[in-house]
Amino acid sequence: MHFIVPTGANIVVGEYDEKTENTVDVHYTLAENLCVWPEDEPLVHDKAVRFGKCVYLSGGIKDFSASDKHDWRERAKGLLNCPSVDPTRVPYDGRNPAHIVELDKTDIQHSSHVLVYYIRPSVGTSMEIFYAWERKKTVYVVNEGGADLSPWMLYHSTKVFNTLEEAVEQIKKD
Repeated sequence: MHFIVPTGANIVVGEYDEKTENTVDVHYTLAENLCVWPEDEPLVHDKAVRFGKCVYLSGGIKDFSASDKHDWRERAKGLLNCPSVDPTRVPYDGRNPAHIVELDKTDIQHSSHVLVYYIRPSVGTSMEIFYAWERKKTVYVVNEGGADLSPWMLYHSTKVFNTLEEAVEQIKKD
């Protein structure tokens, strides 16, 4: 069973508060639709079923500008013809890294593709690539700036593209 939480909806998430050692309710207003599914059930979404794919949008977040974090993801969402998962949808204030990492890992597990936009090295992005590769996900890296990529990134990537549009076209063909 799954459900879609629409843009603008207010949701409440129970998070562990280390100071009080209690679970507290944290309120979020969604900036975009969110597909929610139980942790032990595969991702089911009307479009995912129809298109057979869902794309996790991996790229630098920590210590990246708002533009570098969001602009390419918005471009990708506009180009894709299938659901995508944007990890920037959940704000991170530095207090609960386990929550963010476990959510990202679950999102990757339930995605068919990981689309990486490479600007410069990012620990989180590198970890996501490796995690996806271990789970035999298709990992496409976009290197529009022509940077010299690490052998580790090249080895764990399915393919490297020069433009976002080329990568998205390949996802559409997959």
